Order: sequence, then structure tokens, then C-alpha cells
Amino acid sequence: MEADLSSPPVETKVEEFVEQETPNVVQEEKDSEEEEDSEVSDVYDEEDEQVRLWKQREREIFANLNEDDQERFEYYRQGDLDKNKVKKLVSTVNPALSMMQPDNPFVIAVKGLGKLYAGELVEMAVDIRNERGEKGAIRPVHLREAYRRMQKAGKTPKYRKNFLPS
Repeated sequence: MEADLSSPPVETKVEEFVEQETPNVVQEEKDSEEEEDSEVSDVYDEEDEQVRLWKQREREIFANLNEDDQERFEYYRQGDLDKNKVKKLVSTVNPALSMMQPDNPFVIAVKGLGKLYAGELVEMAVDIRNERGEKGAIRPVHLREAYRRMQKAGKTPKYRKNFLPS
């Protein structure tokens, strides 16, 4: 039997096939990577848009406040709770959380909640001062009454005394 020399060997055909398909596969991979990149950039674009809208809304609200409220709002925005103290408080509630870094998102979330709670307490204390017809800064008696009212309304955290830091 003689070999048919007119047709190329099988290995050559496979190599030609791989060479022909490879650019398409590589192009498809590039296209899929570009689609993923565009999806990621779309997410970032949406987040940027949300941040931009939030800042615009904040500017509009700020412009409608009177001078005293603007000053109060600025103090509220600048107010901060110490990360290490919040971490210490969180770790006393649950010792397993003592290994967290101060920049942990959980600590940051607790800081935000604490700031909101303090803001509500102060706001209620201002309302109590106004109810009593008093002028000037809020006093400890206003804060205690605000805390009592929040406790009565169930808006204060429930805790056991042995968990509080000393």
C-alpha cells in the first residue's frame, strides 16, 4: 500500500485548525473581558451618579436651612466617635470581636449608628427645652428627660450591666 501524499498529514491539519480558531477564541476572551470591565464601570458609574445626586440633594437641603440650623448641621457632620473607643465597647459586648481592626466596616457601622443615636437624643433634648419654654443651650436635665422618653418609647439599646465597660 502506498501512502497518499496529496493530502497533508493529520498533524498539519490540526495545527492549521488551532491556528485558525485561536484568534477567534482570543478575541472572544477579550470581548468577554471588555464586557466584564464595562459592567464594572457601569456599577462605578451608577455609584458615582448616586453620590453626585446625594451631594446635590444635601446642598439643596443645606441652602434651605437658616443660619443656626446650618451651623448645627456642620457640627453634626464634623462630629466623630473615636474608632478605638468604639472598638473597645464592641469588644466588651462580644469578646470575639476584640481582634477586629479599628477600620473594620463593622466598627464604622457602629460609629454611624452611635452618631445617629446621639443626634436623636440631642434633637429630642432640644424639643424638651422648647416645650418648657426655656432659652439657651440644652442642659443635662433636658438630655436625661430625652433619654427617659426614648427609653419609654423603646428606642434605647437593651444591655446587661456586666457588659458595660468600666
